[in-house]
Amino acid sequence: MSTVKWCRSGLSVAAVVSAVNAACLNYRPQLQPLPEDAGRIPLVTAWESTAGRGTYGTIALRDSVFYVGDADRRVYAVDLGTGRARWSKRLPGSVFGGIQRSGDTLYTATDRPNSRVMALHAHDGRRLWERDIGKLSAPIALIDDRILAPTQAGRLYSLDAATGAVQWERRLGQARSAAILAAPDTVILATIDTIVSLTARDGKVLDKIPSPGAITGGWAHAGVYLIAGTTDSLVIALDAGAMHLAWRVKLDAAVLARPTVTGDTAFVVSRIGTLYRIPLTPPSPHPVVVAALEWPVTTSPVRFREWILVGGADGVIRAIAPSGREEWRLGLWQPIRVPPIVLADGLLAIGGIGDFHRYRQE
Repeated sequence: MSTVKWCRSGLSVAAVVSAVNAACLNYRPQLQPLPEDAGRIPLVTAWESTAGRGTYGTIALRDSVFYVGDADRRVYAVDLGTGRARWSKRLPGSVFGGIQRSGDTLYTATDRPNSRVMALHAHDGRRLWERDIGKLSAPIALIDDRILAPTQAGRLYSLDAATGAVQWERRLGQARSAAILAAPDTVILATIDTIVSLTARDGKVLDKIPSPGAITGGWAHAGVYLIAGTTDSLVIALDAGAMHLAWRVKLDAAVLARPTVTGDTAFVVSRIGTLYRIPLTPPSPHPVVVAALEWPVTTSPVRFREWILVGGADGVIRAIAPSGREEWRLGLWQPIRVPPIVLADGLLAIGGIGDFHRYRQE
């Protein structure tokens, strides 16, 4: 299908986008055959729908509704049972970092052309407040009753979640990952070359240590440790209480996606598509290659029943068995930027053109 041919037909840009999205939903990339002894897909399609032009960042799911931020500068509330949009609201810029929800309030941030941090009512999208603190360098973090927002100017802001009022700000250096709650009343933030610990109440710097590479995918909790990947091909474990690196291991390429921790094991994918299993047994964990995939992996790994699911730049979600064998695939539109969401009775998968796919277990 060619968008150029559609444009030459005299259709408006809106009509072109709508027609292309609708047609592409019924098209799947050609899936390469699996071995005859591969497992059968344990899912059936419940519904498929489209909204917008492409979803990015965190998805908020609650009360049978999921909330997505789209490339068309809109937030959509989509019914999980039917796939129909309950409402959508246009924002002053493209959604940056996705959507978070607490109670009846959604929190998000926008980028170009107007950078804002804002709160929306979850039931109708009505704007409750917005705050201009400059362009953000990483997604906002919602911690208790405050929003933490790092800016490209190297400042970390704490905003009151109820009103958007600035509670405090600190100049820390350019951030590359979201601040998170690592321990009661403590915030951890990774800048380009430093990991900083601050008090959540007033932003006082407690400690800082050098970072062995930029952290772009965020942190995963693993007991007393925080696990993250770096652009220097490392996976690190941070003891947030003592503020020191408990261990680090080297992989075959940069780690841009957030690790996934299940039990005493971390699953990590490198940029070139290698899936690793790392037993969390300090002081010297040894990474084990589970599978080497043919396409760059563009999502964090997700544990679904006995499989690890990874989404790729080719629009395919692959189910990898513990043995490393690829057992089944789901073909969406490419690329996949959002990890599949595990539900009580199946999966919610999101493709690259605003296409949503709800699967139920057989």
